[in-house]
Amino acid sequence: MRDFDLDRQFQFIFIGFNSIFHLLTNNDIKSFFKCVHAHLADSGTFLIDMFVPNPLFLYRDQQKHYVMEFDYPNDDHCIVSEINDYDNESQINHIHWYFNTDGKDEPDEYEFDMHMIFPDTMDRLLTDAGFVIRKKYGDYDKTPFGPESNLQIYVCGK
Repeated sequence: MRDFDLDRQFQFIFIGFNSIFHLLTNNDIKSFFKCVHAHLADSGTFLIDMFVPNPLFLYRDQQKHYVMEFDYPNDDHCIVSEINDYDNESQINHIHWYFNTDGKDEPDEYEFDMHMIFPDTMDRLLTDAGFVIRKKYGDYDKTPFGPESNLQIYVCGK
């Protein structure tokens, strides 16, 4: 994501579903934006979809918290819980997921990191990369972004 050249431009480029949070530094994001800017047609649209980091979530106590549950195709039921450890200095949330499946004594465990990007930082990074923020929504119903918004949805151009 940080270094690519497809030797063409596109009318529409998007990064959805919080994927941008896997770029773990602002320099990683800047490199990604440089590539996107080079690949976006002059009249094109760049769309970003991510949640707004919630301090109540990031700074919660260090115990397992419910995330979701689902049934596998074989009908086994799974409950997912997590522990997170947020580093305010790096803005990295270290996440540990536990997949507790019926009939299994021990959970499957997965660890991953996510860079929490707050709206003011994203605004600055986009602007510094040469993008114009055309619209900024706070949900999928296209409600304008505000203090109560759970999502950051950016519609950008050059």
